[in-house]
Amino acid sequence: LLFVLSLPFWSYFTVDQWVFGTPWCKIISWIYLVGFYSGIFFIMLMSIDRYLAIVRAVFSMKARTAFHGLITSLAVWLVALSASAPELVFRESFNEQNYTTCKPRFSGNITTWKIFSTLEVNILGLLIPF
Repeated sequence: LLFVLSLPFWSYFTVDQWVFGTPWCKIISWIYLVGFYSGIFFIMLMSIDRYLAIVRAVFSMKARTAFHGLITSLAVWLVALSASAPELVFRESFNEQNYTTCKPRFSGNITTWKIFSTLEVNILGLLIPF
């Protein structure tokens, strides 16, 4: 659902240019990544739950309580919000070659931040769920 909320903004940006300003650039990028991470983590948790229900049925019956579900859900949301926090810091709307864009503008060592950002998405979004 969070991904769908950000789609109209990204589709307009793809067709034309970013006209919504820096605050919306930060918010929409952040919403997209929160949806990305939370979706992947919740699918991963459902897979683990199904595995435990089939392979470790007795343990699964004891561990599957409303309290554990609440704590696990809160942990997933906390990780998703934390992992997408750099979007709120680095995303900006700015002019680049007579074209307004919405992308990260890193300060300091740009290469280090780009590598960190790429590794974060690949490790948290692809490698750990695998």
